[in-house]
Amino acid sequence: MKPERVDRNRLKKLTDLPNVGKAVEKDLQLLGFLAPEQLIGQCPFRLFQRLCEITGENHDPCMLDLFLSVADFLDGNRPRPWWEFTPLRKRLFAGRPADESLSAGIEFSAIAYSEIRSLKGLPDGSF
Repeated sequence: MKPERVDRNRLKKLTDLPNVGKAVEKDLQLLGFLAPEQLIGQCPFRLFQRLCEITGENHDPCMLDLFLSVADFLDGNRPRPWWEFTPLRKRLFAGRPADESLSAGIEFSAIAYSEIRSLKGLPDGSF
C-alpha cells in the first residue's frame, strides 16, 4: 500500500502495511508471516537474508529498503516510501569491497540494527 494511504488503526492484511503490495505479500508469506502484527520486532536484515536463502536468489537491495520501511513503521514511526531508506542502507554498507555481496554484510547490520531501532526518524536526511 502507498504510505500516504496507510491507516495504523486498520492493519488487518500484510498489504495494509506501507510499501507492501501483492508481490511483497507473497514474499512475506514465504517467510511465514500472515498478518502485520507478526512482523513487529522482526529484524529487516534477517528477513532479507532469509528471503534470499529460501528463494535461492540474491534479491534486489531495494527489498531490504522496503523491509526497513516496514520495521520502522511497526516501531511506531510514520509510514514512509521505501526509497527514503536507501541512503541508510548505502551508508551501512559503505566501504565494503565491491566483490562482497550484500548478504555478506547482513550479519553485521543485523547486530547493529538494535542500535538503529533506538533512533527515531532516521530517514530525514540526517544520517
